[in-house]
Amino acid sequence: MIAALVVPAACSSNDDSRRPSRASTTTSRASSTTSIATSTSEPTTVPRSSVPPTTTTVSALGGPRIVSLIGPPVPVQCNAPTSIALHWETRGAAAVTLSIDAGPTFATYGDGANNKLVPLVCDGKAHRYTLIAQAADGKTSTKTLTITERAL
Repeated sequence: MIAALVVPAACSSNDDSRRPSRASTTTSRASSTTSIATSTSEPTTVPRSSVPPTTTTVSALGGPRIVSLIGPPVPVQCNAPTSIALHWETRGAAAVTLSIDAGPTFATYGDGANNKLVPLVCDGKAHRYTLIAQAADGKTSTKTLTITERAL
């Protein structure tokens, strides 16, 4: 950054050439430095809660992230198979897969924000929707959402 400063100077009747002229210019330069702090964390064990609606597993620091996984308010009221809306956002994933009740892959999606309608059996049981974000290098992140239902 370059800044100019104009400083008016007083003149005397003496013709001294060593004195500054009526106006002089001073130029200064400023520079800045950016510091980046990094940290690492050790895995921790968290006691199980009685009602954990979502769980997250990250395989390694710097891997893909599942920013959010949101479903409808529970319990879902239904009396026949239906669809529910799931909303999620991932970052750094080459592929994102969804499985229902630990079954085979239901569908594969791209990285970023997604809003999808997915099936709900509506059989009176809780159902688990598991999202797996996988980076190109094989690192994964997993998040599971449990949906409960109630008959109409």
